[in-house]
Amino acid sequence: MMKTYTLTFTGDVMLARIIDQLYQTHIHDPSTAAIADHFKEIFPTLSTGTYTPSSPWGTALPLLRTSDLTLINLETAATTSPDPCPDKVFNYRMHPVNLAPILHAARVGYVGLANNHTLDFGVEGLLETVRTVRRTGIPFAGGGESDEEACRPAVLKLGEEGSAYEVLVYAAADHPSEWSGVGGFHFIDYTFETRSRLKELLMSGSARSKPSLKVFSVH
Repeated sequence: MMKTYTLTFTGDVMLARIIDQLYQTHIHDPSTAAIADHFKEIFPTLSTGTYTPSSPWGTALPLLRTSDLTLINLETAATTSPDPCPDKVFNYRMHPVNLAPILHAARVGYVGLANNHTLDFGVEGLLETVRTVRRTGIPFAGGGESDEEACRPAVLKLGEEGSAYEVLVYAAADHPSEWSGVGGFHFIDYTFETRSRLKELLMSGSARSKPSLKVFSVH
């Protein structure tokens, strides 16, 4: 009998801002902390110690845990780097120590790093984010410690070992344009040259293997 697999795509996952402030270990930000304290007064269950790694997922947690594969876009840097992008209005970061427990609580199977916030604290912040995600053991794409790593797909498996289906997931961002030349970040535009490069990139995966599914996520 043919088995049906469920893939869940969440889109942007924001684990910085108030979320990060609710954990015992966090990146302290006075203005955001004040908002978090206000919410904790209204909702005592948000008090530090009762807000668990499962909490950010809310009522979506059962859906994510029962999905065969959950794919997210991590819409923040996971870094302690103190230097935000100087010309950017919104710069988001979460404490790296909080990332693995939160992702594992929802059985996340893939993390996208190509978006307009993973470089909010510069290349140093991006590299720490990449290394933090790598330590979770969860496949990722869109960012890396080199251009080659940032552009190559995450290789995911569905099913039992030996008869598993292979899924390749690519990630890229088309903004902000100021990040187009940053190493370790998969930036794309819509020029002929970029389209040709992407075609070659997507076809090269077929040469290496015959995946059952390819996913290309653009932020």
